[in-house]
Amino acid sequence: MGKLESELKGYFGEENVARKVLADATVSFKITEAELPQGCQPQRLAVLVTFPGGNDPPQVFIKEQVKLANGNVPRSLTNVTFDGEAWVGFSANFAWDPSRPLWYFVAGKLRRFAQPD
Repeated sequence: MGKLESELKGYFGEENVARKVLADATVSFKITEAELPQGCQPQRLAVLVTFPGGNDPPQVFIKEQVKLANGNVPRSLTNVTFDGEAWVGFSANFAWDPSRPLWYFVAGKLRRFAQPD
């Protein structure tokens, strides 16, 4: 996980990424500030990336609901709780490729908000 953490810190900034390992061995990375596509509100927000373990792909969550550039709220948002903290899950058609850097996956998932709903 050290390589993944380094990748995220290299892209989002050293001070913006924190790693945590839970009792069930789930590893999470909290990104305190990530930029959404132009026109989204808010423009920047916190992002959570979790690795549930095994061969499951990572999951990406945002800290709060967003409005797209066209003013609409995206469909398929789900309120979730992770480690006692509220987050918002969303669907995005961007597959995890372990041969690519983790920041590429996170940025790809966040580009979902550039698409009008």
